[in-house]
This record gives sequence, structure tokens and C-alpha cells, in this order.
Amino acid sequence: MDIRVALVDEHQLYREGLRFMLEAQTDVRVVFESSGARDALAHIDEHNPDVIILNLDSSPANSLATIRELKRRAPQRRVLVLSERSEEAEIAEALHAGAVGYFLEKQSVADLAEAVRGVARGERYVPPSLSIGAIDDRVLALLSRKTIAGPLDRLSTREREIFELLVTGHGNAEVAGDLSISVATVETHRAHIFRKLDVHSLADLIRWAVRHNLLRS
Repeated sequence: MDIRVALVDEHQLYREGLRFMLEAQTDVRVVFESSGARDALAHIDEHNPDVIILNLDSSPANSLATIRELKRRAPQRRVLVLSERSEEAEIAEALHAGAVGYFLEKQSVADLAEAVRGVARGERYVPPSLSIGAIDDRVLALLSRKTIAGPLDRLSTREREIFELLVTGHGNAEVAGDLSISVATVETHRAHIFRKLDVHSLADLIRWAVRHNLLRS
């Protein structure tokens, strides 16, 4: 039975290369391609992929929110993150958000096929060149972090996604497009976030995020 794969990457030429490499495998079929999170969230359900290969590099905060939304909609679907970055902290964030695997762009075609097959079976994939123990430690730290993440416990899952996008410079319309919701819904969630975190403006919210070490420099 074919493994149904979706490709989410902003670069068309790169997507075409991935499609060519994957469809050279006898057990893999690319059923959907998208240039970004907004289009993927709007149309991916129609194609019901088993594995979603998502490029993390164009907008890391947006990609993490996309992973969470994809997992919320269909927990059985597996997300394999594709990235050029090999920092343990970023890999841990992707796995914590719900990705099953993390693949580096410098790896081989054979590695990619192995990663797709493993992720399709629900097996976690991390490049063998990296320390899985160190990454696991970081994931556990994210799960158990209280002094930094504790304040965000007041927010719902959707509010956390919107919080991440707002503090990284996304406007209301961009957030609405990225998460496939209305601007009015974003504004309602934004008001709830401000109230729960006791801030009164976007500038206050960003300062709050910096104070709690939640905004990457």
C-alpha cells in the first residue's frame, strides 16, 4: 500500500525535486503540494495524506503553529519536519509541537525514504548524526518547564498559537490567513490573550514575552 505524502515548502523548484525523489520509491505517492501553511491548512484535508513533509525554515513560529493545528485536526497524520538547521533546541520544539520526525536537508535520498517510511509507521525519526538523548532532554524540559511556560498555561491551544504569531510580528490578517480563521476570530482571541496575561497592547505583549524568555532573539 502506498504511503500518501503531502509536501509543504515555499520553493516550487525544491518541491518538484522532492516529488521526483519520493515518487522514485515504489511505495510512496505525493498526493498534495502547497507553498505555505495557509494553503495547506485550507486544502490538505481533501487529500488525506499519511505523512506531511513541512519545511520549518521560512517561518519557524508559524510552522510550529501549523504542526499543532495539523495534529489537532487529524492526530493519525504524521508530520516530518524538513530543515537545514540542526540545533537541538529547534528540533526539540518541533517534536514538542507534535512532529514525529525531523529531517535535515543535507541528508541523502535514501535517508529521506527511510524517514518517510518510519514516520508513516508512527516511529520517531531524528538524523543519526544528532544526539537523541540531548534532544529528548530538551523535549522533557519543554514539557515540564514551569517558571517560563507556566503563564501560558492560562491560554487555550488556539490562543497559544495566536500568541506565538503575534509576538513574532504577524498582524491580525496574517494570523487569520495562516490559521484559516477570520480576522474577527483573531481579534476575539487576541482580546482574551490580553486579558489573561494582563497586558493592554501588542507592545506590552511583546515585552511580556521577552520578560518570560518566550521570544527568540
